[in-house]
Amino acid sequence: MVCARREGITTPPGLTHFWPHQPDALSHTVENWFHFYLADGFHILKILWAIAFIRFSRFILPDTQVIRTDTFKHLRHLEILQLSRNLVRKVEVGAFNGLPNLNTLELFDNRLTTVPTQAFEYLSKLRELWLRNNPIESIPSYAFNRVPSLRRLDLGELKRLEYISEAAFEGLVNLRYLNLGMCNLKEIPNLTALVRLEELELSGNRLGRVRPGSFQGLGSLRKLWLMHARVAAVERNAFDDLKALEELNLAHNELASLPHDLFAPLHRLERVHLHHNPWRCDCDVLWLSWWLRETVPSNTSCCARCHAPPALVPDWHIVDVEVTAVAEGGRALTVTSSRRNPAGQGDVTGSATHPIRELSNLSSPRRKRQRRHCGGGGGERRHCGGGEGGGS
Repeated sequence: MVCARREGITTPPGLTHFWPHQPDALSHTVENWFHFYLADGFHILKILWAIAFIRFSRFILPDTQVIRTDTFKHLRHLEILQLSRNLVRKVEVGAFNGLPNLNTLELFDNRLTTVPTQAFEYLSKLRELWLRNNPIESIPSYAFNRVPSLRRLDLGELKRLEYISEAAFEGLVNLRYLNLGMCNLKEIPNLTALVRLEELELSGNRLGRVRPGSFQGLGSLRKLWLMHARVAAVERNAFDDLKALEELNLAHNELASLPHDLFAPLHRLERVHLHHNPWRCDCDVLWLSWWLRETVPSNTSCCARCHAPPALVPDWHIVDVEVTAVAEGGRALTVTSSRRNPAGQGDVTGSATHPIRELSNLSSPRRKRQRRHCGGGGGERRHCGGGEGGGS
């Protein structure tokens, strides 16, 4: 047995390295972090009674693929357990027995193929669970109902994920943050049970369309991230359930337009990110231009350049588009810009003409409750401007 010569601690056989980040501070303080490098498996941990006071620990497990029952039962004061970046394929039932004070469990960057649901039994104080970047293929019903105390759940980068049950998140009534980014999702899963969720990460998926009801029950959500999610369309009323939303990020998608007054129900929304989308700056974008100028006038990074019509490419931005005249007997739209984004001192103004079939009833967005329409030919009419206050 090799003595570590610090506070009388003896290094157990097979434990090749054993030291805190602050070697001179090894004592019964809660600030010490420990690294354990195990040479021959988890059974060695049974003799760790001498250091049962540890509250923060990280384990590096060479060649260990299974976390056995009662592995950590002597570390009863442990609050943060880091098992990330190992080769763990399975966590047995009861693996975390004896950890009544654990509040953070990190299992990311391992080789888990299933959510170890039953292993979470009795972790009554668990607040954070990290499972990102594991080859997990499905999330079954009630996968986390044994840990209703969870506030943060990281399921990002589950690149082999194929199925999420309708009841996967049942029981997580205290969850505040959920990461489902980069999971190859083709649709938004059922999140109705997450009544206290405040932050939702869905970036890096393949969502295509965002439909009404996708966020049902998320009345407490404040931040929604949908970057790089291949969103080509957001349907009318898709965000109506998000009454508390403050920040929305739709950057780096495939959006050319948004439904008229999409943001009207979102009275707390103050940060919107729309850059790197192929926006079509025609009649249908006017309501959005007006809404952005009135609602987020200081958010200069919110918007991207127009990709169409050609006359507005590449230096024009959504917030710059205004209707100033109707030309050619109502068959053309003239827009002007006081562009803030191009380099140079002072405002730069210019105009371009974009042919359309018919244009009528265009007026200031500040006229309350006035209907504005842009004709589609054949007597068909479609909304062109904003509603109340330009949709704000």
